[in-house]
Amino acid sequence: MAVITCKSSLSVFAIEVELPGGEMQPRIWLETLALALILQLVEAGEATLVNSSVLEFENSKNPFSLRQDWMARCLEQATAYQRVDASIREHAETLEGYGLRAIDPCM
Repeated sequence: MAVITCKSSLSVFAIEVELPGGEMQPRIWLETLALALILQLVEAGEATLVNSSVLEFENSKNPFSLRQDWMARCLEQATAYQRVDASIREHAETLEGYGLRAIDPCM
């Protein structure tokens, strides 16, 4: 089992992942590490956290209420809000042609 603990003013959270063979999925590990680093940069004033209706929609689909609540608190810390406009939709459709889900490029 692998445990990643991340400290942020939003909270301290730990993610445990156990797979056959006791290895952590590399994608989950990288995403968790990236999120922890982003939150630290935001709190240090070195990065801007941006929220959007697409992120809020994705979060609303999370079946785990604790994770959904935590992410909502993170998104409340955003100091910018990206509206989805025609240009973003057009770009998303282009990227969808490369195999991304339509919503992914909007995030």
